[in-house]
Amino acid sequence: MPPDQQLHTIHLMGGTAFGVQFQGNPPLEHDGGTTVCHLVLTEDEADTLRGLARINSCVKVDVSPMAGESAEQTKIRLERMGLGDSAGGGEQPSSEGTPKA
Repeated sequence: MPPDQQLHTIHLMGGTAFGVQFQGNPPLEHDGGTTVCHLVLTEDEADTLRGLARINSCVKVDVSPMAGESAEQTKIRLERMGLGDSAGGGEQPSSEGTPKA
């Protein structure tokens, strides 16, 4: 994904039906009811979509970039994939309180 593009959550409600397609994305077809989807957009494309929704009288127009993962989420994901700091070893369980043979 080019650096100027981000994954956006689209939530549209009401208004008249319209359709649009941005490069590299599937067509978005709003039927005038409720439309919820994700598209990879530049900020200019997101602004264009907001404008189209308003021109078509949508009562709810939410086109928002998805939040990225936190540093903690990245660490957990990498550890689960075996790529994090604790990969290949990690902490060993404590032997405290274990009877000696």
